[in-house]
Amino acid sequence: MNSSKHNDKAINAGIKEGTSAGTDVGISVVIPTYNYKTILQKTIDSLCQQSLDNDLFEVIVVDDGSSDGTEQLVADYQDKINIRYYYQSDLGFRVARARNIGIDNARFSRILFFDAGMGASPVLLEKHYQWLTKDPQAVVLGLSYGVYEFTTQRHQQLSDILQQSDLGKALPEMQPHRALYDCRYNYMESVNFDFKAVPIPWILCWTGHVSCSTAMLRQIGGFDEWFSAWGGEDVELGIRLHQAGCAFELIEGMEAVHYPHLKDPDSKQQSALNNIDYIHNKHQLPSTGLMAQYNWEDLLNNYHQLCPE
Repeated sequence: MNSSKHNDKAINAGIKEGTSAGTDVGISVVIPTYNYKTILQKTIDSLCQQSLDNDLFEVIVVDDGSSDGTEQLVADYQDKINIRYYYQSDLGFRVARARNIGIDNARFSRILFFDAGMGASPVLLEKHYQWLTKDPQAVVLGLSYGVYEFTTQRHQQLSDILQQSDLGKALPEMQPHRALYDCRYNYMESVNFDFKAVPIPWILCWTGHVSCSTAMLRQIGGFDEWFSAWGGEDVELGIRLHQAGCAFELIEGMEAVHYPHLKDPDSKQQSALNNIDYIHNKHQLPSTGLMAQYNWEDLLNNYHQLCPE
C-alpha cells in the first residue's frame, strides 16, 4: 500500500505524522471524499463534538481528486481537531486506494472508516474506543439512521428532523421512526443483534461506519485496489478479515446518521453486480457464488438452505 507508486500528494493539514504509526492507543477516523465539501463539513463538525478526548483520536481526510475547495475546508479545522488531508489525482473512482492511504498513515491502533456525509453522535468514538480493551481485533459495525443499500428513502422526513435540531438532539428524535432505521436493522434484530448468529458476517461489512485493528488491516493488505467502481470493496475486505479470524461485533444503538444526498441507484446496482463477479472469482466461496442471485438479506435468511454444510 505504498502511496508513492501512484504519484499521489500527501498534505499535512494538522498534526505531524506519528512516529509510532498505527501503534498509539486510539482511533484514526478515515474519511474518503470526492467533491462532497458541504456534507463533509457536517461530518467533521460532528467529530468536533465527541466525548472522547481529542488526544485519543485523529481524522484523516483522503480526497479522491476533488475540485470544490475540500483542502481549504480541512485546513480550516486544524485548530479545532487533530486532522490531516491527503490528496490523490482524479483518475476515476479510487475509494479503495483512498482508504489504503488512510491505513498507511494512521497514527492510532484502531481505524474507523466513516463516510463523508455521515454524522456522528457525541459518543460514537467513545463506543468504538471501548473495543480497544474488549477485543482489539474485532471488526466493529455501527448501524446508522438513513442507510439504505442503493437508494435514499424517507429523504424529506430525515431532512426535516435534522434541520430542526442539532445532531445530538436529532438522533433521539429519529428513534420512534423505524422507517429511518438502517436497512440492516431488521435482520440484526431477528438474530438478537448477535453477530455470532450471522452465518457470513462479512456480507454486512459496509465501510460507511465500521472500525478495525490498524495492524490487522495492514497485515491482510488493506483494500483490494482492483475495485474502481462503487460497491463491494468493503465486503471483500470483510471476507479477508473473517478469514483472518476477526470476530464481528455490533455497536449498541444507532449512533450515526447518513445525511440525505443524491444517489444514482441504477448505476450503483450495476457496478455492484460487476464487482460481485470479481469477488467470487477471487474467493470461490459457495456464498460468494450466490451473491449475484440473491440480495444480502435473502442470502442471510436462507443461508442454511442455500449453502448446506
